[in-house]
Amino acid sequence: MDNLIIENLKTKIGKYIWPLCINKLIFLGRRLTHQWKRIYLTNSSISGAISIWDLGRERRLCFTEWLDPVSQSIIFTHGNWTELQREYFGHALKPPCDLPDHPRVLILGLGGGTMVHLAHQLLRPKNITAVELDPVVVEVAQTYMGINKISNLEFIVEDVHSALIKLQSHEKFDLIVEDIFYQGFPNESENFEREYLHKIFSCLNECGVLSFNRWYKSYSGKEIDGGQELLVKHLKELFEQVVCKKIAQRWQNEIIYAFNSNQ
Repeated sequence: MDNLIIENLKTKIGKYIWPLCINKLIFLGRRLTHQWKRIYLTNSSISGAISIWDLGRERRLCFTEWLDPVSQSIIFTHGNWTELQREYFGHALKPPCDLPDHPRVLILGLGGGTMVHLAHQLLRPKNITAVELDPVVVEVAQTYMGINKISNLEFIVEDVHSALIKLQSHEKFDLIVEDIFYQGFPNESENFEREYLHKIFSCLNECGVLSFNRWYKSYSGKEIDGGQELLVKHLKELFEQVVCKKIAQRWQNEIIYAFNSNQ
């Protein structure tokens, strides 16, 4: 067999199986017993094509017309969500320090609402505020991704920078999850990153926690520089504790937590 064919076969098998983990095996089982089905397609002037796909009980929102392995969000239409709790979604909501009972949660970047669902399940928060630029994404998430069932959820539909300025005058948050710039800040200066972090910091309670999602490998296993080193440097200017945790399940992400040592 041609070496290129063998290597391509290894890549296709490897992304489902290796590195070996329970979530990849469960997902492979779904792939063997179900077919992907696109149930909705629309177009946004901001995000472009937005599609919804079902694979058994797994549902994905993609910012593409066709199925993209790098999905924006995932939910389960029935059954438990333990599988997603093991992924970076769940880890972003479980910092290595205590949160108050029923915390106030701010999520920057809604997508299809995976973080919103898991925050509701894991934290039983007092309320959740989600910032999302695209009103079409919010509408699709409400209709197809189940977030319309979460009663204590508030949306701010605008650019994250202007949203953070408005939120500075509101009651502070106990946990802020940043899930917008997961591939790093696009072509921006250090001053931009510092200003952005200061805006987020100003919305946080004194004993609150920031949680950042960053990729460190692509779906195919290629190394990605998501700007973690610079992000950690800038967070250490604001916080006493910065903790990095790599998650290797179906996706390879690094969660970066920032908080003060009195936590």
